[in-house]
Amino acid sequence: QIESATLDIVEAENLNLESVQEGWMTISYSDPDLTSVDKNSTLFIIHAIAMEDISAEESFELSSDITRAEAYKVDNTIVPLNITETLNSELKITSVVPNPWVDNAVINFEVPKEDNMRFEFFDVNGKLLHVREKFYKQGKNQLKLNNSYFNSAGVIYVRISSNYANTEYKMLLIE
Repeated sequence: QIESATLDIVEAENLNLESVQEGWMTISYSDPDLTSVDKNSTLFIIHAIAMEDISAEESFELSSDITRAEAYKVDNTIVPLNITETLNSELKITSVVPNPWVDNAVINFEVPKEDNMRFEFFDVNGKLLHVREKFYKQGKNQLKLNNSYFNSAGVIYVRISSNYANTEYKMLLIE
């Protein structure tokens, strides 16, 4: 999916997606009324779902094989283009797998910047059941759980806290 930002990208007018299944597409844009763009402006955003852990720089490449990978100023001076990756800006639990779970589970979560994370596990009455602390790097991470960490089954709330954010998630441990 392509999202407009500074440029108003319209799929039918600006994109050639005929070869997207082969791993490439072309983008062309012209607006005679657009006379200036701030230096670090985002022109447009490409939303893609990764099938494995990989950076945007490894996934995307600007190429002049089909159309020139360049932009122009009003006086036709060539402006270089580049690709940047924007990571999630919030601490977020993306899933607990499986949920509900019996013996083992994995908490999948995203960390916007590396930090020490504190995991607190509570029952429905607010009783603290288990605490884990560990330093995690920026990006996607996992915490593996075993039912031996908890003395009871049922709904368990997990809270992840760091120096800059916290988030909560509900999971179900069954016997």
